[in-house]
Order: sequence, then C-alpha cells, then structure tokens
Amino acid sequence: MQPTLRDFAQKLNDHPALRQVFFLTAALASIALVGYHFGALDQAVHIPFLRATADPDLYPGDPFLALRKDQYSIFWYFFIPFLRSGLLEQAMFLVHLLVIFLFFTAIWELCITIFSDPMAALIASLAFIIPHTGFVGFPVIEYTLQSRTFVLPFLLFAVNLFLNHRRGKAFLILGLMYNVNLLMTNFVLAGLLFYSLLEIRKGSLNKFGLNVGSFLFGALPVLLWKIHSGDGLDFSLRPDWFSAISNGGLFQINYIFSATAFMLLTMGGLSCIIMFFVARKNCPSGVHDREIVFFMIAMICILAFQVITTFWIPITFIIQLQISRASIFILIFAYIYFANYLAKIFVSKKISDGTLILVAGSFIFSVSPLIPLLILISTRIRPELFGMNKTAAAIGLLLLVTGYMSAGISLKLWQPSINIFGKPSPWVDVQNWARENTSTDALFITPPQEVGLYQPDWRVFSERGTVASLYDIFEVALKPDHLGTWKVRFENLAPKALDQFRGNYFENQTITRGAYNQLRTDQIIKIAERYSASYLVMEKSISHNLPILYENELYKVFGLKK
Repeated sequence: MQPTLRDFAQKLNDHPALRQVFFLTAALASIALVGYHFGALDQAVHIPFLRATADPDLYPGDPFLALRKDQYSIFWYFFIPFLRSGLLEQAMFLVHLLVIFLFFTAIWELCITIFSDPMAALIASLAFIIPHTGFVGFPVIEYTLQSRTFVLPFLLFAVNLFLNHRRGKAFLILGLMYNVNLLMTNFVLAGLLFYSLLEIRKGSLNKFGLNVGSFLFGALPVLLWKIHSGDGLDFSLRPDWFSAISNGGLFQINYIFSATAFMLLTMGGLSCIIMFFVARKNCPSGVHDREIVFFMIAMICILAFQVITTFWIPITFIIQLQISRASIFILIFAYIYFANYLAKIFVSKKISDGTLILVAGSFIFSVSPLIPLLILISTRIRPELFGMNKTAAAIGLLLLVTGYMSAGISLKLWQPSINIFGKPSPWVDVQNWARENTSTDALFITPPQEVGLYQPDWRVFSERGTVASLYDIFEVALKPDHLGTWKVRFENLAPKALDQFRGNYFENQTITRGAYNQLRTDQIIKIAERYSASYLVMEKSISHNLPILYENELYKVFGLKK
C-alpha cells in the first residue's frame, strides 16, 4: 500500500498533464461535496449590486443599493458583459471551478516548495477537498464565488513566489489582488512585510523598497479610487454600531475567544495553531522554516490584535477590516504542515496502520481540526487504546463521517446540491413572479429574515427593491454610516427584534420572523405609505384584508395600492 500511494504522488509530481487532471478532479469532487449555490452568502449583496451597476433603473426606492459605490473592488465589473448577454450564471460557475482548480495547484506548489515531498502535497490536496473551518467558521473552499475566494489561490501563489526569492513578482501579485479584495490581501501583505522588515538589517533596504513599489504599482487602480472617494480611515469609536453588527450576525468574527455557542470554532482555530507547531517540531520544513514561522506569527498577532480591539478599544476601521479572517491562512498552513507530518509517519511506520488510518482519515474528513488533534494526542497519552487494526479504524472513521453528515443535514448546514442558476424554492418562485409581473421601480415589503446560508436575498432574483433585509447587517458592518437608515427601516418591519439579538444569526432569523408575522394590517399600510411600497410578501398562513395577487405553497403577494 505504501509504495503504491507514494509512487502515485511521485508520478503526479513528475507529469504536469496528469497533475492538472488530478487538480481538476479534486476541484470537481470538492464542488460535489460542498455544493454550489448561486445567489447565496455574500452574493445576496453583490448580485443586486452587480445588477444595479449594469442597469441603474433597478431598485430605485431601495437605499441599500447606494452602498455599491463603496465597494472598492473591480471583481464584479468583469461580469457585467456576461450579465447583459444572459450568461452570468454560467460564467460565475466556470470561474468558481477555475478558482478551486488554481487553489489545488497553489497547495501542491507550496508543499513542494516547503517540503520537497509529493506525498505531503498529495495528502494536503486530499484534505482540502473536504471543507474545514477554524476560528470564524468560514471554510477554505466555499459553495459560492466571492471576491475573497477568487484571490485566495493567487495570494498563495504570491507566498510561493516569495519563498522562491521572486519577491518583486510576489508583491506585484499582491498589488493586483488588492484591486479584487483588499481585506484578504492585507493579511498576506502583512505577513510578507513582517518578514521582509526583519531582513532590512541585512542590507536589503533597496530590495524592500522595490518590493513595496511593485505592490503599490499593482494596487494603483484601487488606491486612486479610494483616494478620489475621499474616504479616510475612521478612528472613531461607534459602540452602537459595533453592538448592532456583533449581535446581528458577526459575533463569531469579532469575539473569536468568547465562551458562547461559537466556542467549537474557537477550539478548532486553536487546534490549527497547535497542529502547526506539533507538525513543525516533528518534521521541520528546513530551508523555508523561518519564513513560514514568521508568517504564522504575523497571522497569530493579527488575531491577538482582534481580541484587543474587540474587548478594549473597538476602533471603527479595525472592526471594518474584520481582521479575524486572517485565521484562514493559519488553517491552510497548519494543514499543509500536518500533511507533511502524516507523510513522514506514513513512511516511518511509527504508529500502527489502524492508528494511521484513523489519524489521517480524521484529518482529511473531519470538518473541525479539533478531532484529528484530539485523536493524535490520545495516541500519545494512551497508545494501547489506538493500536487497533485496520478494520476497527475504518469503522471508527465511517462513524465519524456519518456523524458529520447527519449533523450537517439535520442542522441544514450542509446542502451539497449544485445550483448553477439558483436553487428552486417557493421563495425564489415569488421573486420570479415579482420580476416578471411588476415594474422595475416597484418596492416590496418582504420578510426580512428570508435569507440565510443557502437561501438568496429578495433582491437577487426579483430584481426589485425591498424596505430592509436582515442580511443587510453584513454590509452595514463595512459601512457604519448606513446603520441609521437600515435600523429604522428594519425596526418598522420587525418591531423590538433588534433588542433581542444576541449574536446568533439563526436565532435572529427566528426572532425576526415572529416580529414580522405579527404586524397588523394598519401597521403594514403605514409602512407602505412611508416608503411608497406597492406590494407585500407574507407567509401563506398569515392573512390580511388586502387583495391577493399571487400565491404558492408557502407565500402570498398582496397588493398595497389603493
């Protein structure tokens, strides 16, 4: 078994064409396991922004769409021609597939650069087919195309170039990616600058200046854009805004070390850090060890700064940067190092085959890195408990995977279907009716809670405005000045709901649903008059003395015009 697997890894490394086929297979397998959902997650914001940019006549009565002008990214502009030609969904899926393909390419190249071991590259690639989560809960491979997912492989390419002493090109790539997603790029930029500053003592000041110049040249478009906009850094403290976005849905991003329901994510993130240093101690990377260690220290320092900012001095622009997202790079490099560690013990046979299957299997298939770390620690404390045969290990691994799948399905956290054009549902059906049967300037009163991990926001398919959406809070986190506008409109739709929010988005949906469904007809009429809304969408079980224009199995559309 060992020579076969190791020979396969070496064959992949020796044959570029075969390696590309492997990367494509891994990308397709990952999409099949993770799923693909058009219009979900941040696309609930960016798809309407894209539509409004391509057609300014859309969403005229919805002030939320004005926030698109504050999106300092050129990413979505590239999709305008595809939108206008009716090929948006197909183009986005193909780009999503390409991005995941490039991600596996970047992982392989990093493993070869750091360890010179195809076996480590193979194990790391297999591990990343399955989603893994750390501190903030975002998996490395997501089920939608985002600007942050697009830049990820290119940021890893930049790290690889940096390690191979092609630093001018590395910083140029970082500059180019700054135009796509400056938040994610900032983390890698900080890590590479941190190490570069340490080298200045060795007389490399000129090289450092050239590298910074390469970055500034690549980032020039978005830098000029931001300077022209006049938006500077906001050093103010906005406790009301910070409380609203934390309780509204960003609690796990701001409070990464709080003892709440998100503690499992915190434990997973800490497990990544421990996994990295355990693997490094047992199997150091050699020539690139210093660079990677300092990069990881930089990411850990960023997280420490997040904790300091959150609990003691929540400066607005620091909170806007959502710097805890840097933890994704801790997860990536922890898994790369642990893959190398597994590759070494695979050859050395320091543990039994059964134990190796259980440790390696849990490493690949466990969503949380806490599980493989606990199993590894257990083998050190009580090795006799894990000196099992292959059959017992396989059964244990099967139970683990079955448990994850069952929990994911029951909690509705895992929906691996592929929906290039959006997942059909009664909610999408109502949106389609609105798009086909109302004017582009129509404004709707809609259930503000009807947007989640897999369910798109009202604006995505309807192409019509709404008074407010709960998901708007994630954009308010980036644009504090919009809080007042959003809060008034949201509280009209869900009276007293905000006061009950405690950071759990799913719980917030339930609270909002109850408040919205209790609105009386006279309250709805007042809201409609205040915002010039022409239509009302409610759950089918809710009745109002208003004309019914359309209904399906879950929703009704009422007319509000006299």
